[in-house]
Amino acid sequence: MPKEELADFSIPWAQSFINDPSWRSVPTFSRELSPPPRTQHSFFADTLFTPRCIRAVLSFQNSPQPTNPPSLIGSEARMLFSLGDGMNGWSGYSHGGFIGMMIDEVTGQCVGNLFGRDIVTGEITTRFRKRLPTPGVVLCRAWVEKEPVGRKIWIKASIEDGEGLVYATGEALYIRVKESHLKL
Repeated sequence: MPKEELADFSIPWAQSFINDPSWRSVPTFSRELSPPPRTQHSFFADTLFTPRCIRAVLSFQNSPQPTNPPSLIGSEARMLFSLGDGMNGWSGYSHGGFIGMMIDEVTGQCVGNLFGRDIVTGEITTRFRKRLPTPGVVLCRAWVEKEPVGRKIWIKASIEDGEGLVYATGEALYIRVKESHLKL
């Protein structure tokens, strides 16, 4: 297993974010491999974890101000990704499917931080704004903009350069798995 290339996050905007006390570091769920014979998270934690693909990931969660009545609106997850050039579509630019995968990862991280891991992606939409250059470091953000209804949870997301340039935006619908459908 390669080691996380955390030195890639030494750029000023990433350091400013990492050192911001309003964000707390949280585990990146999809970087945790399950013991065999299970293969949960193997795509993200194993297949793409290479010096040419996803070199490093750090995850964070904010702590929004308490409201009355309690609300999840304003809850946000952020992930820093250090990307190599091994997932390019065009030379020097990320493949669109990989961008969609990062939207899925950051929205899933946000939902997992708030509701646990018994959720599945129901729908995901990605809108491409600018080509995403590689290699480089990107900031992926996901936030709750609408209160959950029943088992449905809606999350919005963006992929940015950390200085205001938006490469892609997205929306995701997650479904909480019924307890009767959980496998032990």
